[in-house]
Amino acid sequence: MKRSALAAALALSVAVSPAADIDFLTKAKPATGHSVMGKGEVEFAIPPQQARFIKLEAHGSGDFAAAAAEIRLVGKGGAVVDPKRWKLVGASGGEATAKSAYDADPATSWVVPAAPGPHWVAIDLGRVESFSALRYVPAADGSGAVGPFQLFVGHDGKAFDAIASGTLIGGAHGEG
Repeated sequence: MKRSALAAALALSVAVSPAADIDFLTKAKPATGHSVMGKGEVEFAIPPQQARFIKLEAHGSGDFAAAAAEIRLVGKGGAVVDPKRWKLVGASGGEATAKSAYDADPATSWVVPAAPGPHWVAIDLGRVESFSALRYVPAADGSGAVGPFQLFVGHDGKAFDAIASGTLIGGAHGEG
């Protein structure tokens, strides 16, 4: 698919709301500050956070796949939080490839084969980090692109609070 056709195919609708108001499948409202960065990379603004742990959860219907070439956090001035200290807390599947979601190599991917969801990956950032945007890079081959999602933050790696929800890559979350 040509780059312009790929960009046109990406329908973004990202919602950011307090955890108590989240109903990511029916009440998501578009947020400001989301954009397509190139090569399918999507950035979306979230309320400013300070957290040590994050969890990205992909949702779909029936059996669906999920994948991420890169998950990145963006801090002050657009600086990407360095993932060198990051460690895997856990994943719902694809554990063998889960570290690929933050290895700074877009040629590798965390991949969960088609199965009932939600599919998730939880990451220890190594220390409390400040961030206000998340970037998502789908797998290079487009398989398992995350559509409906929720983003969570935590301070102990066990309890997480939902901070954002919406759709990263419209209609391309592994179904079909």
